[in-house]
Amino acid sequence: MTTIYSKAGTDAAISAATGALTPASIGAATAAQGAKADASDVHQITLTEPLVLTIPEGHPAGQVYRCAITQDGTGGHTVTYGGAPVTVAPAAGASTTVELHPVGAGYVVRYPVAAPTYTLPNATGVDDTAAMQAVLTAGAGKRVTGRPGASYIISAPLVISTGTTLDLTGCTVTLKAGSNCRMLQNVALLGSGARDTDITIRGGYWDRGANGGTTANGHHSIVVHRADRVSVSDIRYNASGACKYSVYLCDVTHARVERCDFTSTSDGVHVTGPSSHITIRDITGATDDDLVSITGRDYETYELTAGGGSISDVVIERITFLGAGSANIVKLVPGATMTMSGVIIRNLFGAPTGWAVHILSDTVHASTTGGTVEEVLIDGVIIQTGGIGIDHPDVRTLEVRNLTIANGLNTMRAISLGVSGAHVDDLRVTGISTVTPSLGTAIHVGTGATVDRLKVQGAAFTGGTATAGNLLAVAGTVGICQMSVISQSAGGSTVYVASGGSCPLVTIEGLHSTANHPINLSADTACEVSVTGVSGLPSSGWLTVNASTSGALVLRASRITGTATTHMFRTGTQAQRAVGAEIRVDVSKLTPVAGDIVTNTNAALGCGTGPVISNGTKWRHLYTGAETA
Repeated sequence: MTTIYSKAGTDAAISAATGALTPASIGAATAAQGAKADASDVHQITLTEPLVLTIPEGHPAGQVYRCAITQDGTGGHTVTYGGAPVTVAPAAGASTTVELHPVGAGYVVRYPVAAPTYTLPNATGVDDTAAMQAVLTAGAGKRVTGRPGASYIISAPLVISTGTTLDLTGCTVTLKAGSNCRMLQNVALLGSGARDTDITIRGGYWDRGANGGTTANGHHSIVVHRADRVSVSDIRYNASGACKYSVYLCDVTHARVERCDFTSTSDGVHVTGPSSHITIRDITGATDDDLVSITGRDYETYELTAGGGSISDVVIERITFLGAGSANIVKLVPGATMTMSGVIIRNLFGAPTGWAVHILSDTVHASTTGGTVEEVLIDGVIIQTGGIGIDHPDVRTLEVRNLTIANGLNTMRAISLGVSGAHVDDLRVTGISTVTPSLGTAIHVGTGATVDRLKVQGAAFTGGTATAGNLLAVAGTVGICQMSVISQSAGGSTVYVASGGSCPLVTIEGLHSTANHPINLSADTACEVSVTGVSGLPSSGWLTVNASTSGALVLRASRITGTATTHMFRTGTQAQRAVGAEIRVDVSKLTPVAGDIVTNTNAALGCGTGPVISNGTKWRHLYTGAETA
């Protein structure tokens, strides 16, 4: 019995063709579905006897008719088409796909042809460079595979061409001791004049050993320069010597680095501009420098494209740092006059001694100093050390979501602008959770650093002690601070403005805090604080502390719960104003404006304790009418 199936569906006419196969029955069976067949249809035919093929009536003229012809359990059945034999695999169960092409009064048969595969020679155990390169050259533009289990030794860089796939799955490539050179490079890197395209490097254990480099760029290992559509995947890499970048991509577009593991004394994946549409994902490693580094410009001795270029449209995700070196998981450096934009970083894990993400102006060299960073999203960081370090003067927009710091070191922060001159136009933080064992701060704006607009939503912070540790500490400047759904257990302050710092406007919607002093102002600059929905205040604490020498404070608050005996405290005679009937305060320490309403706690005053209103000079009790002198 012969059966015919179509992806377009099986109908009664096709089902009826289950008897002995004849040219007439083939034509009848396929005529019913010929009109709906197209070039993507594959008609599946199981051979139980010799077959004569015809294109069914009604099949669109000039359109390819494709058949997958499979031998039954006995095999050996033949096929003819237009009176000519069709070559099909004769073995039992073998399948052959053919394309039937109408050409005038006759017919043409074409067979899908798989691209030829070039296989590397057996490893010699001595030096396989020349033999491997000979196959790479012969297989240029094709697929080149290693022999699984082979351990190749090279003493010079292998060169890969446009359109070539190099698959070394199951192989080892070792750089011979003393070679001190790159391990793999593309043709365009050698100055061919043209860009390379469609380069794929897959698999293999790449062992650089203790090799350094005789030139600056000779310290790198797998290098692709001036290329489009690049893929590097499934490699393991090891280097113990004075090497530099494990995988180095420069001046590339639509490039991917995936499922790789790096053990190195320097960077794992390093991308330099001009580059765009870069995806780096599923990377693990223990590196002594950055696991992933994106730089518009590099140190000049490493720049393959002189002057570098801007970076755009980068996705970095699922990166796990396994070591303990002095490294960052991800580093962003735009470089002089360059722009880095459209960067998405997701799901980082590990405990480096550096940062999960470090946005840096590397002032060691003029080429890596300055530039602009904009439209960066960091989403999903679980880290035991530092979270996001921002040491750059021109960061336009930065959004951080779902950042967790567990058992943070005393000196490490969840988010930190740590150097003078660091600047962010717009910093948005959503879903931050930190546990600090000592004196740490979750969000830190250091001396000389500036955030124009800071928005924090959904933050949970646990202080190191009952009195030490701040969710937000400002030693520099924060123009506008907006916070919502904030929870703090223990610690010093939810918002602390240090001496020399400035934060003129703070709004908080939803604050649960058992901190020693939730709002602690020690700056000489004025600050207006608006808080709604306050809970958790300890009976011995205050909502605000004005500890500055001259900075004026305005507190607006409502929906306050808790047992605190007073909500405001000052260390001297600083100007303080309170607006809110639920604010408990000694009104003798306020500088009111007419219409201000608070709850007086000083029984010695003429107005008495309870709700009072001010005319700007005196306070009057709202129930008794009693006034201050």
